[in-house]
Amino acid sequence: MRVSLIQPTVNTYFDKAGIRGITEPLGLCYLAATLENQGHSTQIIHQLEESNDQVITKIKEFQPDAIGITGTTHNFYSCGKLAKVFKKELGDIPIIYGGYHISGSVYESYWNQRLLQEVFSFPFDIGVFGEGEDSLSDIINCLNKGEEIRNISGTVLNKEGKIIINSTREPLKNLDSLPFPKREGLPYERYFQNVPIELPLSQQRFASVYSSRGCRYSCNFCQTSTMWGKWRTRSPKNIADEIELLQGTLGINYVWFPDEDFLADKERVKELCEEIEKRKLKFFWRSFFRATDVQTPQDEELLRLMYRFGYRAAFIGIETMNSKILESMKDIRTAQVEKAVDICSRVGISIRGTYMIGYHNESKEELEESISQILNLPLDELYITHLTPFPGTKLYRFCEENDLLTTTDFSKMDSNHPCIRSKISEEDLITIKRTFTLNFYLASVPRMLKKLELNPQLTRGYREFWEKVNQV
Repeated sequence: MRVSLIQPTVNTYFDKAGIRGITEPLGLCYLAATLENQGHSTQIIHQLEESNDQVITKIKEFQPDAIGITGTTHNFYSCGKLAKVFKKELGDIPIIYGGYHISGSVYESYWNQRLLQEVFSFPFDIGVFGEGEDSLSDIINCLNKGEEIRNISGTVLNKEGKIIINSTREPLKNLDSLPFPKREGLPYERYFQNVPIELPLSQQRFASVYSSRGCRYSCNFCQTSTMWGKWRTRSPKNIADEIELLQGTLGINYVWFPDEDFLADKERVKELCEEIEKRKLKFFWRSFFRATDVQTPQDEELLRLMYRFGYRAAFIGIETMNSKILESMKDIRTAQVEKAVDICSRVGISIRGTYMIGYHNESKEELEESISQILNLPLDELYITHLTPFPGTKLYRFCEENDLLTTTDFSKMDSNHPCIRSKISEEDLITIKRTFTLNFYLASVPRMLKKLELNPQLTRGYREFWEKVNQV
């Protein structure tokens, strides 16, 4: 069969502006590779600036037998509108919807089916929740044989207005068994990460690589556990094999590991460094990690080893410096955040923190105190967002049960709009976020100048970073 896979446009301010960067739709790349291994043909469309009409033109040229659409909560309506266009232009073609939003909606169906009813108010024929490779394969193979789709694990169906949720599919145990993602035809010249390191934006050849799936933790605002389940890893050899392939085919010199729990197995990371050394691979890389994983002299030694082999930037979820809130949302202490940031700074690793405002029980005075603490941390970047309750998270359930949601418009759940009733007005939160952002970057100037004095190679990277920020 011929299958078109689409990631619709993302409507957030940060993604539209391209401040943080643009990455490939890696989930679709894995789905495409899995289907092609089974003899099917696939097309991947990453809708960046293309209109729906342009997407339809590409689809018609490919002539698919089925269409898959992946989506998050804040681009749910974009996915639904595309599905309507596909049905209008292509007739009764099967449309399969997967990703974070429908996975969270299935989770919420244990309390009520309102979210799934809204999903199927658009002309999606089948939903896939959780990890998608095996579920989508079973769907396409059923369609190929002309069989009715009924009891496929990991799927949800709308049968004449009745929503049927099939059994949950067990996560893949051996991630090395997955084929490497299909990346052909994607606009790699458009992908980048806006991080001030020795490698300036103009010289980046960027790709993202999943080294693991899932997470050991279940932070109350995060959808990862709902979508991916328990933490599982690829072997260091398998990861290095993919990086080596990317360098040979795409000339990649910068790799982003977007998995949530990169330092869950530190021996694995050491072995990855050994593979990089053995193969003489030269590239820069960055990852997420949890602050609690960088606390000891041994952890600092590991970061220095990673730095030696190209590791230059860390993404740390700080979220707040209000101890009471931080401990309740992700069981981390502010002292652990400070320690992790200090170690990264000593090693010379660029640090991007995430920070959320708008907790329902935080006063304006408490928020201002929390902000004053984070302004003293030696961060290079800070991604400041409004706390957002995504379906499938503990936070969403808490907000539903306590009548704290101020909107049911998913396009506003983009981390750039307040959507939780709190002690601080929406107008004040918007003003605080704007002022906080300005004050952070003003406070970071002396640190930046000191870094440039110690490492002049960073000069061009910082210049191009600021040029990108100033475009918006």
